[in-house]
This record gives sequence, structure tokens and C-alpha cells, in this order.
Amino acid sequence: MSIFNKVTKTFQWGAHTVTLETGEIARQAGGAVLVNIDDTVVLATVVASKSAKPGQGLLPADGRLHREDVRRRQDPRQLLQA
Repeated sequence: MSIFNKVTKTFQWGAHTVTLETGEIARQAGGAVLVNIDDTVVLATVVASKSAKPGQGLLPADGRLHREDVRRRQDPRQLLQA
């Protein structure tokens, strides 16, 4: 018997087998899904506050992505060269 409420769904998407799992990994997050497509695995997590801060939108105040945000999205090999 497990203390986790693990849910797993598997389906075919074209020639690929897709498996979605939730309820066991990243339990500190508001929601987490582990996605397996053939040899690729992706963990998607979501964390949110229960209430919005007054005047805060989805993007920073100036509407631009700041350097640290862009750096996280770069290829890790490029970061080693910097």
C-alpha cells in the first residue's frame, strides 16, 4: 500500500507511446506531471500563490525578459563557454 495517490495514463500519439504520471513526484509543487515519450522524459511543475499581489501581472513591470531568465533558457553548453 502506498501513501501516494499516483495516477498513470498511457496512450498512443502517432507512432509514439506517451505516459503521463502525477501524484508521486514533486509533491511540494501545486501540480506536477512526469511525461514520458519514447526515450524522452520531461517533468512539468506549477507553483502558485493562493492570492494575487495587487498590481502584479504575469510579466515583470517592464514587460521584458531579464538576463537571468534568458540565461536559464540557453543551451547549457553555451553557458560553459561564457
